[in-house]
Amino acid sequence: ILKSIETFSDLLQENATLNINFSNVQLKRSIFENNSVLDYTEKFTFENFSEAQINISKPQILNLTENVSIAITFTAYTDLQFPSEGTKQVNSFIQSGTIKIVGNVTEKVSDSTEIKMQFGIKDYSLNQTSARCVFWKFEEDGKGGNWSEEGCFKSPNGTNETVICICNHTTPFTVLMSSKMDLEDNDLLELITHLGLGVSIGSLCICIFIEILVWKSVVKSSISHFRHMSTVNIAFCLLVADACFLANSFDFAKDAKICRAITFLSHFFYLSLFFWSFCQSMMLFHQLVFLFHHLRKRVYMSFSFVTGYIFPLVIAIGTFIKFFHPEGSYRMEGACWLHRNGPIYAFIVPAGTIIIINLCILIVVIAKLSRPSVSDGSKAEEKDTVKNILKAVLVLTPVFGLTWALGFVLFFGAETLDKDLRKYIGYAFAGMNAFQSYFKGFFILVACCFAERKVRNCSKSN
Repeated sequence: ILKSIETFSDLLQENATLNINFSNVQLKRSIFENNSVLDYTEKFTFENFSEAQINISKPQILNLTENVSIAITFTAYTDLQFPSEGTKQVNSFIQSGTIKIVGNVTEKVSDSTEIKMQFGIKDYSLNQTSARCVFWKFEEDGKGGNWSEEGCFKSPNGTNETVICICNHTTPFTVLMSSKMDLEDNDLLELITHLGLGVSIGSLCICIFIEILVWKSVVKSSISHFRHMSTVNIAFCLLVADACFLANSFDFAKDAKICRAITFLSHFFYLSLFFWSFCQSMMLFHQLVFLFHHLRKRVYMSFSFVTGYIFPLVIAIGTFIKFFHPEGSYRMEGACWLHRNGPIYAFIVPAGTIIIINLCILIVVIAKLSRPSVSDGSKAEEKDTVKNILKAVLVLTPVFGLTWALGFVLFFGAETLDKDLRKYIGYAFAGMNAFQSYFKGFFILVACCFAERKVRNCSKSN
């Protein structure tokens, strides 16, 4: 039916406007001449639905009509039967549209056109916080398909009766919502995560306190200075990042500006955590591979702070500026974290790359440590410190890598995984995230403080 209606609208007389109204379907077609300065706004009203509206701004229309005339056709359906997705179900009528150049049946305009669609909610008993803006993605043969969020996101400016979607294409759209059953799952996952974060934050505070307490007693060489400096910075970055993540639970995070700030800080400090982990791995690699080339303090301090803070800051600021407009494209709806349609890649790509590099460095380091010449070529004190760094990196990198690997599976396979499998992986990811949160802070405390003999002795004496 959708394909047939779209074909019908394409074959209409070139300059014909049209307005068809039935109880279950409405079709509206408008013509915009060359260099038009009008905006496009159409409203659809059906019984048992709140009024729906479609809007394309004046600048968008002006761009579309540069040297050409266009025909915009939108159709709304109330009775089309589309499959649900797991516990999520269609909770609005379906809108489909085309934007074509007048006089050319086959040529469509650019997919970069931003279309704002307001949907009326049908069933208010469903969990509205989990509403998703989706479109029906046809298979290549035009027969089958599935729901997809690609190129579409939910705006935070909706109401209790409406959901606003902003999209850059015109295929059939609707709003999916989950049932109340999902709330029970969310509560359990939230509890698991918060418990882990609480333990992590407590462990990190203890770690930083111990490092400050024993600093003068244990920092005797350049390599030990770098080791403890990187430990403090890793602990600090993770502490702030976890605190920002935990702030999602409080009412003040519902404010759009505050939530945007929390999203930026979380992005920056989680990236800094990974970049400092990278610095630690690189230092370990250098000490064991380039035995007779000792880095000066000024060199590794400059390298570490530029890599650990400046690089993540540039990525975080660039992401913020790139996705600041349109509103709602930077962060997720209902959570202070990067939106999965674009911004999230500014975290996934650098973090994933660093995890892979760290694992490769660990393989090289383990191979070098297995050779007697390496041990003979190192000073006793520096050899002991290198072993401590190795302990820290060996503990931290697998924990980060394994947990985020599950997260990547959930992110990239969300639309293809079986719903039960997706649910179990979600529990595993949340559980291991809490496990990671516990062990991120706790293992930093154990591997970087308690596992080092000098730190233990100085802590006891102090």
